[in-house]
Amino acid sequence: MTPDRPLFLQKDELYGEIVFTQAEQRIINTPQIQRLKDISLSAVPPITLGKQIPSRLEHSIGVAHLAKIVGRKPEFNLYSVELFAAAIAHDVGSPPFSHIGERFLYKILGISHERFAEAMLTKSELSAELAAQEIDADTVLKIINGQLNPISDIIAGSMDVDNLDNIQRYGRAMGIIGTPLYSGERLARAYTLHNGNVALAEGSEEDLRGWIESRNKVYQYVYSSENHVMGAMTMRALQFAYEEGELKNEFFFWTDTQAYDYLRQDCNPKTKKIAELAASKQPYKTVTDLVITNPSDNFAEICRNADNRETVADGIAEEFFIPREDVCIYFGKSRNYRRINLFFINGADIANLSGIQQEWTAQIFVYPEHVSKLEKIDKVFRERVGISEHSF
Repeated sequence: MTPDRPLFLQKDELYGEIVFTQAEQRIINTPQIQRLKDISLSAVPPITLGKQIPSRLEHSIGVAHLAKIVGRKPEFNLYSVELFAAAIAHDVGSPPFSHIGERFLYKILGISHERFAEAMLTKSELSAELAAQEIDADTVLKIINGQLNPISDIIAGSMDVDNLDNIQRYGRAMGIIGTPLYSGERLARAYTLHNGNVALAEGSEEDLRGWIESRNKVYQYVYSSENHVMGAMTMRALQFAYEEGELKNEFFFWTDTQAYDYLRQDCNPKTKKIAELAASKQPYKTVTDLVITNPSDNFAEICRNADNRETVADGIAEEFFIPREDVCIYFGKSRNYRRINLFFINGADIANLSGIQQEWTAQIFVYPEHVSKLEKIDKVFRERVGISEHSF
């Protein structure tokens, strides 16, 4: 029998030349994984940003590389094959526009992206390839969905190999991070087990701090109005398509390009208008752009249901006699803050190492022709969502 020879992939932007076996490459080549070539690492569609943004396939290959580093360690070696499969498939359940699309995935199919991953791993070419290699798909799904601790913490933890790759990959592509502040490979080599929990080995403090700082920088940009306006416009376009019954089940199996072309060409006039403006790099005007660290109870309660964004946007449109499609809103918790549930580094608790506060974002964007109403719209928006000067 011919041994499984290694296959050398093209040079990766972060890690240089990555080596996978032929068996691993067969998993990568399945249609469910290859679809990720056209699912962006950014939830905001790249066509609206005019920037080259890495795909989730590039990202997944990077995550798989880091997972293989972890899997070579004796304490994780028993699950090395499943770790690779979970890493390469962890984003397989991403719908078009990833996090933006997930809201409508739940509304229409009644499932989360984790459950959607099950559909991709059931009766598919990917599941057939896993079975051919005697890799248990249920174990892979449990790792992806955080149900096989402590192994799941490597892929779906508070500081996992997914985050180690996406922060640096996205931050570099967007020009947010220049000189790397941490090495994902060094941190992957630092994963260990301590009292049955995933921990970081001695000597990884500097890389850990660098990751925390990099993550904060990335999310400061992600939640900026510069980036968020196109995300809010895309969300609003999808909302009108949803209301018109235009988001069918097959929509969620499409790529970003297929989905965005559909919004621009085949949907209702409201959706078409917003999608075309965004694709033409014509963002709405920012009315309100607030970062809040001390939200009122009313604002926090409103944020718990994302549907309230549409309700507030519609209310403002009605009050100011402007078309519904001319108002887009975002409010909610930002992801700059994350409690790190790795309990030991040199014997110390690292959960609060960052010193970064939880932030909330409140933004409203309107079509530019309504610029004369910005001050009044801002005032009404703040009143409706309970934002005061004491919130900041």
